[in-house]
Amino acid sequence: MGLYKSHITVAFRSMKKYKFYATVNILGLALAISFVFLSYLFIQNELSFDQFHSKKDRTYRLYGYAMDPDSRAIIDGDHNGCTPIPLAEDLAEHIPNLEYYTRLGSVGGTVLKNNIPYDEVIAMADSGFFEMFDFPIVHGGKNALGAPASIVLSEQKAAKYFEMLNPVGQSLELILGDSAVTFLVAAVVDNKKNNSSLPFDFLIPFERMKMVTSYETYNSYDVSFTETWVTFDEPQSLDVSDMLSKVIGDKMDVHSGKGMVGIQPLTDVHYDSQIQGMYPAANPKKAWILGGLSVIVLIIALMNFVTLSIGHSLHRVKEIGLRKIFGGGRSSLKAQLMLESLMISIISSVISLALTFYFLPAFNSLIEGALDHAILVSHLGFMVLLIFLISAVTGMIQAFVLVSFKPISVLKGPVLFTKKGSLATQGVVVFQFTMAVLLVIGTLVIHQQMNFIQSKDLGFDQNRLIEITLHTSERPELAKRSIQRYKTLIAENPIILSAGASMNGFREPWTQLSFKQDDESLRDYFFNQVDEDYLKTMNMGIVLGEAFNTAGSILPTNIIVNESLVKKMGWENPLDEQIPGQGFSRPHRIIGVVKDFHYGSLHEEIKPLILATDPVAIQSGIFGISTYVWPPNLYTMVIRLGPGDLIDAVDYLEHSWEKTHPHKPFTFNFVDEMLASKYADEVRWRKVTNIASAFAIIVAWLGLLGLSRLSVQRRVKEIGIRKVLGSSVFGITQKLSTHYLMLVGIASMLAWPIGWWMANHWLDSFTYRINISATVFGLSSLAVLLITICSVGFQGYKAALANPIDVLRTE
Repeated sequence: MGLYKSHITVAFRSMKKYKFYATVNILGLALAISFVFLSYLFIQNELSFDQFHSKKDRTYRLYGYAMDPDSRAIIDGDHNGCTPIPLAEDLAEHIPNLEYYTRLGSVGGTVLKNNIPYDEVIAMADSGFFEMFDFPIVHGGKNALGAPASIVLSEQKAAKYFEMLNPVGQSLELILGDSAVTFLVAAVVDNKKNNSSLPFDFLIPFERMKMVTSYETYNSYDVSFTETWVTFDEPQSLDVSDMLSKVIGDKMDVHSGKGMVGIQPLTDVHYDSQIQGMYPAANPKKAWILGGLSVIVLIIALMNFVTLSIGHSLHRVKEIGLRKIFGGGRSSLKAQLMLESLMISIISSVISLALTFYFLPAFNSLIEGALDHAILVSHLGFMVLLIFLISAVTGMIQAFVLVSFKPISVLKGPVLFTKKGSLATQGVVVFQFTMAVLLVIGTLVIHQQMNFIQSKDLGFDQNRLIEITLHTSERPELAKRSIQRYKTLIAENPIILSAGASMNGFREPWTQLSFKQDDESLRDYFFNQVDEDYLKTMNMGIVLGEAFNTAGSILPTNIIVNESLVKKMGWENPLDEQIPGQGFSRPHRIIGVVKDFHYGSLHEEIKPLILATDPVAIQSGIFGISTYVWPPNLYTMVIRLGPGDLIDAVDYLEHSWEKTHPHKPFTFNFVDEMLASKYADEVRWRKVTNIASAFAIIVAWLGLLGLSRLSVQRRVKEIGIRKVLGSSVFGITQKLSTHYLMLVGIASMLAWPIGWWMANHWLDSFTYRINISATVFGLSSLAVLLITICSVGFQGYKAALANPIDVLRTE
């Protein structure tokens, strides 16, 4: 213990004597550990999704997919997490080892509290929901969905609508469709919003779905807009999907390749973005990218620590030599160096914890998460493991280099780096520069792509465009009359240029319809029901024919198609054509072709689209439906605003809404903001990448600062002689910097091809993307070059200003 106490004393004296190197090492490690710890918290949170359910290993979500009827090959990109409503009950009837099932759907509803309407999303589930999923029940019981008038609230909504701690038994009035229903609160649950793939705030019995859907839709296999979840009595293999498809083969069009049913494990739902369900999935690559960035930052910090420690420890080789002469064994010397590394790691870790808690709120806002400030045992374990890993790696490398010197050679004179050691140091610097250039390339490419998205012509004018949720009645004729009253009232204000209504808005994917062809294959088209003023309000151009708002064009059989549909069909004169498909009981008429516009994100190409003022035009030919909105009706309104104050315009729209819809909430969004939300993930990760790049570059810069200072200190006598012989300050600074500039050049040559490959790989996820220019690579290397010049040049300039007499006095 006395020996260890001596080692600790020596370590503190060394840090006190050489404050600069101690500060650089501690600060660099602290920043790296802080970033690694934040990344660890995020990845741990991602991996914990849906893990709190006890039946997670045997609970699955059903999904539909398409298969080529001839080759039996699965068609990519046609996986739908929404399935028909009757599916669950039919499977439960025919599969004996299916223990529980629940259907999960959601609709827009209105909550009335003290006669004040609130717009909310109401989820619906079967009674097996709480048998399958272990959401903690704060108040009430697991049989909360047993009664038709029961409702389950999340803790957040219970606090919003009831001031009491336990609102079980209290009433809450909801408007669903055309009806107002009073529900009794049966339970309050913790919905695990940040750890669940099934977020909900209001949950009512699934039977209530009949209030907002037609009888045909509720019992049809042709419409898919709810999720189906099943729990088996034991875990199942994924090939059970063939058996599921056979069970319902007579009711779904399995023989055509459409209507195949697969199972997706609950634990995979959060990470599988290929299957589109009710709630968006996360991209697992993002977690691994963040983990990779944290490893890069940590490696750079460790390299800094090792190279600086070895370079600085050459001042201590005489101390090591004397310890050896006086009987210090190799194991004792190694223990001393590892203990010193451990002390620096512990100090850095304490500082990093403070930095982590300081940065945590900003980090949460970046990733839109809610990482907890609480330190858990697993967090402490990870930190301890990280400390010992850093200490072991850095201490052993130092010990291997320094203990290997022979005492006689150490005491004869100064010890210099060997050629191999010098090459190793240069290799470390090149690696750091390479990582820095790569990170800057990634940052610039992401920034340019997001600017491209924001400035790209979407085929319509998104500026000063407002979308209002109409809370439409199920009956189309009532909806149209209500819309017309509102449009007539707001038209009195000159700032309102036009208003149009549609079935699908820009928040969710548009409806997709399937039509069976003569060869029994299925062809899919997107669809939107609109009114006669929709295209005018959106400023969409008609390239052929006429729009709906011209004389004689508003007929129930008239439709408009987009350019992509015409190109796919190869039509020369589309106004004389019909949508191909079996089952059309009456002909329709294509009256116009609208210019292609983006109704999805730029990740996807523009698909064929049909617009109609009345779905009866094509309804008889529809063979399958995949949608978030059904039955067809006008559910949203878009309003074009002219020049003027936006706040006044919105106030006017709200006051007018209260006159025409007194019992419905006024819910609006700006279309440009809704479109931007489609790329929120990219924007968020652009910020994360920027921060990661900043962390890595700062840590690398700290190492470069320390190395350049060591390099200058070893050459102070050379600098003094050069000054005596007439070299200028600029010449000496240039001489010292040239070597590092060459290393930046080597790093750039290594980073450019890797950066080009990585950037193209990321851009391939966008159908519409930028072309990477040479400017990106030049600017990335220039940024690193400027940092290098500032760091090395400052140290060289400072050394060149020193009086040569003070340096050469002892020669």
